[in-house]
Amino acid sequence: MSEQFIHWIEGMLPVSAELKNALEAVITIISVPKKHKLLRPRQQHDHVYFVLNGLVCGYTKHQGKEQIRWFRRENEPVACLPRSHGNNVSCEYIATMEPCRLAAIPAAAYHELTLRFPELLTIDTLLLQKQLAEISAYTNMLKLPVKERYRYFEKHYHDLLGRIAQKHIASFLHTTPETISRIRAGKYPA
Repeated sequence: MSEQFIHWIEGMLPVSAELKNALEAVITIISVPKKHKLLRPRQQHDHVYFVLNGLVCGYTKHQGKEQIRWFRRENEPVACLPRSHGNNVSCEYIATMEPCRLAAIPAAAYHELTLRFPELLTIDTLLLQKQLAEISAYTNMLKLPVKERYRYFEKHYHDLLGRIAQKHIASFLHTTPETISRIRAGKYPA
């Protein structure tokens, strides 16, 4: 299953046989149940994860309520990549929404690989750019009226509509499950 992760990297840039072997040596495939917390606020990022099967989300808590900020599906990386500098402490929860199979790389091993294989820093940069673009799109989406936010979700996350509970869609869109029900039923004002 580490081939799935390596194939994903190869989609961004060429990977040497030496790097492939080094990655295969540090990747562990883990199975985790639904609702398993991979990371909590103020906890050190100790792994880089890659979703082989399943669904993961990142969320914060505001006034006791979960506020989902992002989703990661099959063939997507999870969590902030460890940096050689700065603070690697989480400010959010990262949890599985379904039973998952994940490729896990210890943060220390990943850091060592970035020193030996500078092309991994290129991947870090590409992923950081993608994360910043997602944050920008999410922030702009939240400025829309709620009905348009739901249409945004349908367009960009259509594959999740049957996979996650309405309350999770509502959390992501900063609204209530009741409002989502009214929108779906065509009973929400235009």
